Amino acid sequence: MNSHLKQNLAELAGVFSALRLWVNAIYCALTSWNSQISLRDHLSLHALRSSLYVIFLVSPIFAQPQATGERFFLEKLDIKFEPKVRFPVKKYRTQYVNRIYQAGLLKEISAGVLAELKDQGYYFARLDSQAVKVDSTFRAVQATLFFQPGKPL
Repeated sequence: MNSHLKQNLAELAGVFSALRLWVNAIYCALTSWNSQISLRDHLSLHALRSSLYVIFLVSPIFAQPQATGERFFLEKLDIKFEPKVRFPVKKYRTQYVNRIYQAGLLKEISAGVLAELKDQGYYFARLDSQAVKVDSTFRAVQATLFFQPGKPL
């Protein structure tokens, strides 16, 4: 699959994601208002919502930069905590930014962050979520990792 097709599929995945959220909001609004919608309309909205959900689940497959065969670089790294804790984020940025982006890079970063949090006494810390933005034009990846540190012991 060439890079232009891969980029178009990634953009389509974003569109489907936004569309799924709108359909879900409309579906919830119509069902919560207890309005008189027909069963056919109810089932149509439910089917549309379900199909967009399936597309949303499959879409990250198309957004992976490794599949194109080109080298992508980690352009930006953000590490965020909720609630805020003192953490040497700059150390991780200097260590990982401008490295070649590979499949296990984010796992490597999160493992290092979790190990350092354990050393600080946050034994129940966990990776809450991660966001990855791929820029095919500049072959760059921007990553944000969100952590829940838990209570220190």
